[in-house]
Amino acid sequence: MGDNELGSTKSLTLAAMEHAQLCVLLGKPLPDVVTSTHAILRPLQTHASETGRLLGLSIINASCIPSGNIQMVCRMVMRYVMQLNSHSGNDTYQAQLALIATSPLICTLIKVSALCGKVEYNSVLNEIENVMPALILKGNTVLRREIALAMYQADGDRERAAARLEPMVHELVENTPSEQLETLSVLANSFAAIGDVDRALNLLASIHDHCLGYALAARKDPLYSVWKDILILANVADPEHRAQRIGQLIRQVDGMKETEGASAAYRLTEVLINEAMRMNAHSGYIVAQKLSNWGLIPWPNQVNELIIGMLDRRPEMVFLCTPIWCGLCLPFYIEPYYRDPTHIGNYIDVAANAAGSSSIAKLVSILLPAIQVHSRAHERLTLINRLSKAALRHGYTDNQLDNAITRWTLEAPEARRSYTPQKYDEASTLDELQQAFESNESDPEYHAPYRFCELAESAALDKVVQMYERWHCLQSDAHCRFLVAERLVNVGTRR
Repeated sequence: MGDNELGSTKSLTLAAMEHAQLCVLLGKPLPDVVTSTHAILRPLQTHASETGRLLGLSIINASCIPSGNIQMVCRMVMRYVMQLNSHSGNDTYQAQLALIATSPLICTLIKVSALCGKVEYNSVLNEIENVMPALILKGNTVLRREIALAMYQADGDRERAAARLEPMVHELVENTPSEQLETLSVLANSFAAIGDVDRALNLLASIHDHCLGYALAARKDPLYSVWKDILILANVADPEHRAQRIGQLIRQVDGMKETEGASAAYRLTEVLINEAMRMNAHSGYIVAQKLSNWGLIPWPNQVNELIIGMLDRRPEMVFLCTPIWCGLCLPFYIEPYYRDPTHIGNYIDVAANAAGSSSIAKLVSILLPAIQVHSRAHERLTLINRLSKAALRHGYTDNQLDNAITRWTLEAPEARRSYTPQKYDEASTLDELQQAFESNESDPEYHAPYRFCELAESAALDKVVQMYERWHCLQSDAHCRFLVAERLVNVGTRR
């Protein structure tokens, strides 16, 4: 295992375990493997192979496993876990990765011991319980949680599983607010998995205790992101109180813009306008104006949401709304960076559904010229593609749409990006990437494998293999190896 594969430690451990299991099931000897370049990870390879061997034997015939064998392997794995917990200094990062990778091994040993009978299961359980106090002192929340779930799956003892999970709730103090909420949600899922639904619901209800409070700005931010979905689902379930909920969230947004929540308040604007428009046009307009006056939503996005809301309520107004959208919104239309790209051109789908199969041709004749002339360069091709797909769904095809896609595909600018440009970004083909590699006096830089993977997806297979076999930095990268292997498998080639 090289330095560039450390992030895949858990996946590689699972692969080693499954490989050993497969060898046992097929009756084949376990081949010699290349040892890791990191001494701290070498015991992990041994434990993974031994665990996989036991799993394979348990599937064939659990009674053939000698008594105490699983307990001995479990004892060695738990000793290794304790050693990893004591590491510090330069080995800390590798130790943490290895610690995460041990959880599937321990869970597998629990499963195998359960297949071998109560005596073997209890012996493995004792080995784990002996080191549990030391694990608790070091935290190890993820490992302890997975062990608790594995034991529940083996013995079905809900009370003992809940007793193992409950201390983790009280110990929960993560490094960031998002990690705090994520871990709390995972614990709630764990309680639900063992059948303790009431405790899971109680944990979810306590989210406010982990998020609210002045001077805890970052802890509030994850909560804002879920309010949007909660508002939509609540209004679907109980539409009579839609106005009350919208008013409550409007007041909350008003407070957010005056405090440290200002950086998150604008993320709620689209859903507020859309939900208000479902009541009536007047309510939607009032909400949109209020948000606009607060500087939380730009003019084109305000118009976009208002017209979408109008068509949702009054589909017959599609040919009245479409010219307005083309004139007031389209020339300036761009979705906020935080929204999923699938939202680009939402109006087109809404308008197509409102027009229906009988009027889709007329709608295309209005939208296509407007998009080609008035839309922003970065959005133009996406909007035309969306219009083409919407027309096709309603059984309409048009050569003008196909010609427009062909033309603007050639003229489309590079996609907007918010990441830091890398050295090999300018290489658009494998030949250009090869030249960039050769121009270096030393080996290609760290991000070379990433660019290779991006270009190799669509490049000719012979060029992909030729370049892969030439450069060691590509051969030593797991992503490159898997990509080349998948492409060879797809064409039925064995190497």
